[in-house]
Amino acid sequence: SFFPTTNNTVIIAILAIPKDSAQDVCDKLVSLGIKGIWNFAPIILKVPENVVVKNEDLLTSLLILLKKLDEKEKI
Repeated sequence: SFFPTTNNTVIIAILAIPKDSAQDVCDKLVSLGIKGIWNFAPIILKVPENVVVKNEDLLTSLLILLKKLDEKEKI
C-alpha cells in the first residue's frame, strides 16, 4: 500500500537543515530505518540504494516564482 496503516512506523523524513549537518543527520535517519527522505538541505545526500531521496532546491524555486511574478506585472 502507498500509505502504511498497519503500524506507526515512520519511513519518510523531511530534512530542512544546514548543509554542514545534513549528511550526518541523513546517515542517522537511515540507520534508524528511514526509507525516504524529502531533502530541502542544499546538498546532495549519499544514501544506500534502498533509500529514496527527493531533492528540493528552494533558491531555484524562489527565483522561478519571482520571475513569474515579474512577468505577470509587465502584462
